[in-house]
Amino acid sequence: MASQTQPTTTGASIPAPSVAIPMPGVALPPLDPVLGALYLGSTIAAILYGVICLQMFLYATSPRTKMDSRWFKSYVVFIF
Repeated sequence: MASQTQPTTTGASIPAPSVAIPMPGVALPPLDPVLGALYLGSTIAAILYGVICLQMFLYATSPRTKMDSRWFKSYVVFIF
């Protein structure tokens, strides 16, 4: 197995570490529950954003929009 090297600013090469170097006093917490919650929250947020976009599209293309005042239309766009 050939040794991998990393170039330095001086042009010399130093051997690349083969494993992660642990930092003293720093313990990483387990990420399993965090990543699961992040995935679930992101999925729900994406679904709700799609619902909001659909509601905005249906409002903008409905005949009722022609009866609304300019102030109300701009308010709806601002809220979106």
